Amino acid sequence: MELIILDKKTFQIKDHVNVSDAFEIKLDLVISQKSTFKLSTITVNAAIKDIVYLHTSEFNYIGIIESIDDEDDGLVIGTVEFKEMLKKSVKVNSYSGILADYIETLVRQEFVTNDDNKENITYLSISKETSKLGELAFEDDKIMTIHEVMELISKSYGVNIKEEIVIQNGVLVGILLRIINVSQGVKLKGDQLALADLVINDTTETSVNKVIYYPKSENVIHMDIKIYYLLLDGTVTQDLTHPLRFTDVQSVAKTYGDNDFDTLFSKAQSELSITRTNHQITFTVNIDHKIIRVFDNVNLGDFIEFRFKGKLYDSIVTGIKFQNQMLSCQITLGEYRIKLTEKIQILSKSVNSQIGHISINKSSTTDLDGGEY
Repeated sequence: MELIILDKKTFQIKDHVNVSDAFEIKLDLVISQKSTFKLSTITVNAAIKDIVYLHTSEFNYIGIIESIDDEDDGLVIGTVEFKEMLKKSVKVNSYSGILADYIETLVRQEFVTNDDNKENITYLSISKETSKLGELAFEDDKIMTIHEVMELISKSYGVNIKEEIVIQNGVLVGILLRIINVSQGVKLKGDQLALADLVINDTTETSVNKVIYYPKSENVIHMDIKIYYLLLDGTVTQDLTHPLRFTDVQSVAKTYGDNDFDTLFSKAQSELSITRTNHQITFTVNIDHKIIRVFDNVNLGDFIEFRFKGKLYDSIVTGIKFQNQMLSCQITLGEYRIKLTEKIQILSKSVNSQIGHISINKSSTTDLDGGEY
């Protein structure tokens, strides 16, 4: 495989070097992950923050150089995903409307039309490919990174960013940020797929399964306290004595205004996080797997219904890792992480991991392995 090095400012090719089989490519939606490439050369024309581009028959990787280490057995380049450039702090404002417009404005103001020209990325372009509507509510004078805003929008509405290399007449000319919508999900039955290295880790924390809505003091019409309960089957009820209620109760309290009353049930569904991702499921699949086709029907950010030994996990593909060869890859579902360093990263984030507003119609959910649950 060949790694192309591009200048961070001009996007001109500086070098192209062969990569040995000792490489590790990590793609992750939850935390920052470092990919490493061992070079088959003793010199390389590259600098920190330069862009790397790796083209394979399976997928294309775009990264930013974070380290260049001269080890005993050769040079090793460490990179992070290109999306890490979005970890720039900005002041955010509440918004209601087309989410792609909001995202484009944030990115364009910071990286395309910035008054400080040194911060502009001249080879960056943006494509809006979804018209999904949404509402974002931020406290006054809120500071967040664009990356955190994107994570919030992705988890709340299923709108993501995907980066691609722009090629014109055989020449690499730029990077396109595509704002896209995840509208489909897939079902996987772990019992039937004979997945290699399958490991399931559930957090010991109790998910929120009860939400109490108190009327605001200024309400003039609605003064009732409304309580909703999450059931073991994932549905929501107001029945206090329902047999499917969680034994271990974890509740949160909220307030509502008169105008919120008619939407309390949908708010409760979001608050109770119907799509719960507080788990980590990892397994390995061959890149030529007949059912699970990585980057085709299973991609980063896709919604997954994963069933194993009678338990159903509503999840998201949050990690894809290749190591040493492109013959197989490790897939990670869910946002829970095991390593201490990864847990610290998650705790330091300002984005709530709860998912709301997303609903995938049954007709849009593909049952990859057939049959009935």
